[in-house]
Formats: sequence, C-alpha cells, structure tokens
Amino acid sequence: MPLRTEKVVRQGLFLALALILHLVEAFLPPLPIPGVRLGLANIVTLAVLEIQGPSSAFTLSLLRVLLGSFLAATFGTTAFWLSLSGALASFLVMSSLSKFSRPRFGFLGLSVAGALSHNLAQLLVYSLLADFGGFVYYLGVLAVAAVPTGMVVGFLAYWLCRAEGRMANAGFAL
Repeated sequence: MPLRTEKVVRQGLFLALALILHLVEAFLPPLPIPGVRLGLANIVTLAVLEIQGPSSAFTLSLLRVLLGSFLAATFGTTAFWLSLSGALASFLVMSSLSKFSRPRFGFLGLSVAGALSHNLAQLLVYSLLADFGGFVYYLGVLAVAAVPTGMVVGFLAYWLCRAEGRMANAGFAL
C-alpha cells in the first residue's frame, strides 16, 4: 500500500477508535464528582501525536468532537462547546510540550498536562456560557482529578503506541 494511502487508512482507524471511546464515555454514568470525566478519547489523540505528528492529532481531535457531537446529538449545545474547548486546549498543550520541552515529557506528563488544560478550558468556557463566577474554586477539585485520570490515559496511550509497533520519538517514553 502506498505511504499516503496507509496514512489515511491509519488515520481513519484512529478516528473510529476515538469516536467509539468518545461515545462510550458520553453514555457512561457520571462519576461522583461533577465535571470529571476519564478522557478516554485522549488516549488516541496522544497516540496519534506520537505516531503521526501534530497535524494528524489536531485533525483527529477536531473530527472526533464534531462527529461525536453529531452522533451523540449534542452539536451546538453547552456539552459541544465544552468538549471542543477542552479538546483544543489539551491538544495545544500536549503538542507544544512534546515539541519544545527538553528533556521531553513522557506520555504520563503530557497526558496530565493535557488533562489539566482540558479542565481549565472547560471551566473558562462554562463560566462564560453560564455566567458562573466560582470556577476558580472548582479548578482545584478538577486539578486533583486530572492527575490520576491523566496518568491512566497516558499509560494506555503508551501501550497503544507499543501495540501499534511505532514509537516515532526515542525520547518520548512513559
């Protein structure tokens, strides 16, 4: 299979996996702490960042949120805007840290940083949409929850890359 075709097929498979994880998480019962989610689709985003690079990871994040919101019937709702803002913030932080940090962050560090930025972006957007001024107080709760969920996502992304058999950056470790 030509290299370009292989990349498109692989991107499609990653998008399908991210959509499945996005929808599974959307239909799981909520966790005991309001606003805390596992971030399962970010497993795929982080793996694609490692395997195919930032442009593919950005495309995956954007398409996952758009298609996932259509499939879950949340397009245009508050949930859509929260998902979009969190996905974009998470991607920007993980992509920047993977590119500019020396020594490189590992999967765990990138994922926790992505989870923290995801929560911050969502709280900022929610505070604008709902005129909610107490987001600063709730940021601490979400930050504490972001560490273990980010670590789980980072660990699973690492193993997805290993299963894929492609670790593009030798310095990009667990």
